Amino acid sequence: MKRVPKKYSYRRIIWCGIIVYAVFSVFSCTRRDERTEKVRLPLSLSAFPRAGVNTISADELRKHVAYLSSDRLEGRFSGSRGARKAASFIAGLLGDYGLTPLAGTSPLYWQHFTMHKKRLVESSISSRYGRIDNWTGFGERFSDFYGESDTEIVFAGYGRDQEIEKLNLEGRIAAFFTGEPGNHEGEEALEQRKIRSIRNHGALGHMMVYHDEQAAARYTVFRKAFYNDYRYYLDLPRDRAVQAERAITVLPSALAGLFGIRTETLLETVREMDRGEEAAGRFHVPIRMKTVYTNAESVAGANVAGYFPGRGGTGKWIVLSAHYDHLGTHRGRVYNGADDNASGVAALLEIAESLSSAVKAGWEPRHNILFLFTDAEEIGANGSRYFLVSGVIPRDDMIIDVNVDAIGRTDASHSALRNYVYLYRSSGMPAALSSAITSTIQTQGDAVNSIAAQEPPGSDNFVFEMSGIPAAAFTTGRSSDYHQPSDTADKCDYPNIQRISAFVYALVWNLAESVL
Repeated sequence: MKRVPKKYSYRRIIWCGIIVYAVFSVFSCTRRDERTEKVRLPLSLSAFPRAGVNTISADELRKHVAYLSSDRLEGRFSGSRGARKAASFIAGLLGDYGLTPLAGTSPLYWQHFTMHKKRLVESSISSRYGRIDNWTGFGERFSDFYGESDTEIVFAGYGRDQEIEKLNLEGRIAAFFTGEPGNHEGEEALEQRKIRSIRNHGALGHMMVYHDEQAAARYTVFRKAFYNDYRYYLDLPRDRAVQAERAITVLPSALAGLFGIRTETLLETVREMDRGEEAAGRFHVPIRMKTVYTNAESVAGANVAGYFPGRGGTGKWIVLSAHYDHLGTHRGRVYNGADDNASGVAALLEIAESLSSAVKAGWEPRHNILFLFTDAEEIGANGSRYFLVSGVIPRDDMIIDVNVDAIGRTDASHSALRNYVYLYRSSGMPAALSSAITSTIQTQGDAVNSIAAQEPPGSDNFVFEMSGIPAAAFTTGRSSDYHQPSDTADKCDYPNIQRISAFVYALVWNLAESVL
């Protein structure tokens, strides 16, 4: 075979490189054009919001979910390579859509935080009369508290406003029974109102007291689930961790032991309150709270966030949240998390793209609209909790959190439902927010059946609500593949995800134009 001259070989290599680069560039531009096509749609501002609703695409939702829940992202466990890929994908699209990065995010749109992987050694509450321990006498699933702190428990009856107002709760723990006279079960909304009121009176935390000992069985289950293995906690300085709010449930026998009284004496007090007698402040005792962990390693987490600035200088924020993390891989199997929560992330990305179209057409919302994609929701809602403690946006400036989590499947217990979404909203929501939600239901009701949910979904919305920020949450519930490797993209109902996304888009538009 005749040898090819070296000079010719080099020239051919150079030309091949040029051709490959040109083809790659054209392909990349084509892909970018496809990804941002709807942003450049020739829509006039007067066409919104209806035109914006119509730009949300089931095909693009499918593509987003397929990528985020693909095996190459390895289940998106916090701190993993797959989670970083997901965050990069989301941040890239926020850049394409023209969202403004939050101050201090680096690289753009990334909000980094650190968690510690820990094993609980001790979590106890002691008084001069005795000691109770987590998952035997009381329960506390997640908390930023660690170290030792001295304070006081004050009995607050049923935790009603008329009882709390008579007590000095500053820096103390308020203990109250669930429910109210004549209704010991109570409702989640009622208990949340109590907790907010207790917090507003300066309490360091609360103890929600059950009326019987049946919760002890649940504590056994939770102890195995949350503390036999390592868990993940925010990395906070000790002086902040020791002041972290405590949110505790407690058995009546355990609380009675701390007060140094018989259980029957405490339960008789409940019967007295049911008869109309006052008992708030009757019991109080100094306590020492102690929580000790062993550290295993640090884990890097990252939220992704960007926003559309408001026009009015109100300084108020509407927060849209969806967590992008999932459970990673176990025993060689990928927990893809298509419904939980690639579906919610995809919805928010489509909404951001549609609002970007409106902004390009000249729309400026009255209030700032933040898109927050949280990390570490599956291991303690650490991403949303870090976002709140970071102070990058003052809590008082956040109008509402609209959370979207698992909207791609059918609730296993309501398999006959079609074209639906569960909509939870905080009790005591300001009138303007409630009005925006009601008007959205009226305009979108033909497309999606919004079913009122009484219990808040166990997602990031709960963290916002516990911090005093009203929340609305969307979900279709837990499918039969919840937290299983079988939660894959092919099983999601993309037309319904599209309908729900359009519903949320319309709600955000109405909220953004609300006068508060």
